[in-house]
Amino acid sequence: MKTYIRNVYFTLAWLAFATFNSQLSTAHAQGTAFTYQGRLNSGGSPATGSYDIAFTLYTTNTSGVAIAGPVTNTAVTVTNGLFTTTVDFGNAYTGTSNWLAIAVSTNAANSFTTLVPRQQLTPVPYAIYSANAGSAVTAITANSAGSANSVSAANITGTISSSQLSGSYSGPVNFLNGGNNFGGNGSGLTNISLSGVGPAGTFTLLPFYFGPPINIPLNAYAYAVQLLDVNGDGLPDLILNCEGSLGFGLFEVYTNAGGGSFILASTNLDGNGQIYSIAAGDFNGDGKIDLAVGDSTGVTVYQGFGDGTFTPVLTNTLVSGIYYRYVSVADINGDGHPDIVVGNGNENPGYLNTLLNFGAGGFVFTLAQSITINDDINALTTRDVNGDGQPDIIYAGLYNAVTVYTNRSGVFTLASTNKIGNQAVGVVVGDVNGDGRPDLISVNAYNNNLT
Repeated sequence: MKTYIRNVYFTLAWLAFATFNSQLSTAHAQGTAFTYQGRLNSGGSPATGSYDIAFTLYTTNTSGVAIAGPVTNTAVTVTNGLFTTTVDFGNAYTGTSNWLAIAVSTNAANSFTTLVPRQQLTPVPYAIYSANAGSAVTAITANSAGSANSVSAANITGTISSSQLSGSYSGPVNFLNGGNNFGGNGSGLTNISLSGVGPAGTFTLLPFYFGPPINIPLNAYAYAVQLLDVNGDGLPDLILNCEGSLGFGLFEVYTNAGGGSFILASTNLDGNGQIYSIAAGDFNGDGKIDLAVGDSTGVTVYQGFGDGTFTPVLTNTLVSGIYYRYVSVADINGDGHPDIVVGNGNENPGYLNTLLNFGAGGFVFTLAQSITINDDINALTTRDVNGDGQPDIIYAGLYNAVTVYTNRSGVFTLASTNKIGNQAVGVVVGDVNGDGRPDLISVNAYNNNLT
């Protein structure tokens, strides 16, 4: 039995099909299916009966690789050679020419005969119009273009909703109509020349400045201040090193009340002499900030109660008669608990000592390492200076040097001694030239300069 097709013709239920736009199925309610009408002959006569018909889409009229299908419609009724069926290849059209390959089998025989030639899909008049329209009837019907130049910007009329303008644009976008209005705060806009925005004088670059000073009366003579959130409200509070009387040290805590105002939360007397440095950490793991205070005779640990008040819980003079004045807090052995590094001043030789926190829910420290140094420490800090993720020790000494000890799993070794001006009284670490490496800055009291 010879089966062939002649006088094949089809109509498109979807007029915009001829644009072959891969985005149309998401933009139009009509969908991607079209109606196919054909005439099927069998043995030279019009066929009648039930047939299975398979449709496959190609970009060439012979050979090639299928881009969609086969879509097989079973039990298609053919009467006097005529049949009508619906074909849906989904979102398979990219704007190129396409040909339809058809294969036929008698119902349920599952033995298909491929008909020749392939049928070219051609556009209907309205589809031709949609691909070449000089202007869109409404902005909604032009919300997706088959190519970058389907409809030029000059030919788009009407109102386009903001949702249809979303996305990124690789080329320049010019809004030349002076009636254009834009809302929002302009965040994310870059490389805007103020000279070209608005009439002359619309924008003015303001100089950077601070507001008027806010003076806060203090109860004692203060000689050092640091910022630290002691009550966990997200606002920085003030801790002041103050001068006491009768051999007592003193530090005061002012909590931040917002708007630039502070309230005295506690006044804390230190019975071990003048306070030289204060460092913070949650030593007992209760979620509240505690303090390590370096004074004339050693280190005093103060427990914090989360409201700006503190009480002394541990005094450790380490080595009798040595002035351990300078403290820094860091997790030096990587166990997740803050430890204390302390260095002495007013003595030569001096000492660097590391106190490991056992993290047992209390305030238990043990002396892990004591390093003898030929200097008198005037300032001390801990920072990772070699990029290995472990805090190192940096101190400024009386005898004209900033010295670095690097950390290897909680054990410190001398890395460098860096000559500076006479009697450094402060040292800080920061990347001052933007090369990604920490730099050292010291203040030299006798030379009246910075290094």
